[in-house]
Amino acid sequence: MPVGLVHGQGNFGSRGDDPPAGSRYTEARISPAGRVALAAERGQIAAVPIGVINGNTYRGGLRPPFRPDAIIAAAREVIRRPGVTGKELAGIACQLLFLTGCTVSGDLAARAAGRRVELRLQARVSISGDRAAVIIENIPPNISTDETARIIASRASVPRWAGDHPGLQRITGLPLADLRDETTDRTSPFGRLICIPRRGTDPEQLQDMLLQVPGVYTTMPVKLSRPLPRLIREWVQASAREDLLASLTALERAANGKRS
Repeated sequence: MPVGLVHGQGNFGSRGDDPPAGSRYTEARISPAGRVALAAERGQIAAVPIGVINGNTYRGGLRPPFRPDAIIAAAREVIRRPGVTGKELAGIACQLLFLTGCTVSGDLAARAAGRRVELRLQARVSISGDRAAVIIENIPPNISTDETARIIASRASVPRWAGDHPGLQRITGLPLADLRDETTDRTSPFGRLICIPRRGTDPEQLQDMLLQVPGVYTTMPVKLSRPLPRLIREWVQASAREDLLASLTALERAANGKRS
């Protein structure tokens, strides 16, 4: 979720296959944004659009997560300029954000209009400065970094049927000499895989092939219940008599880690 409501402490596992520690060794406490949300629930401040921002893609949920600053900016625009057009609002607000930092592509206009869209979530795949390696980072959510590494390694191995179907092997196989997993909790918690091209292979060729490997990319269906501009307008109108600008500022500061 872009706006976390709790902070975990202890070993909650990793983006790989490492399991979390037992419940006696983990705990959670409310985050600054969680305190703002709780204050809004108690009526101490005006409402905050955390539900619109965080969405819900868990267990078949179709509401995608948005950039907090984009939704907050769009809500402010509706408050300041009630006549702002839907197209203008969509341009401000329709920016998705997945916590792994993966790239997101899809039909932006259809997504903002509330129609069902298939998103492509893709890791960031770059070529090292010395052109000796292709680096995969920010692996998409819903797949572990270890599983992505296994898929890549399996595509680099030579299957038993390769001799009988050399053309198919050239298409599906990866010209990979070595694969290293440099994922660490401190510096690259969302994945860092180093792929060394086989001798005679251009790194651009390997890069293009890796971008088509499941695990390096994944797809996700999303659909809003109503067009995004309408959702934002309705949210503002529901609390029009409250000090929304103050609550939006409080949420913005909390989400950015600033003290009130």
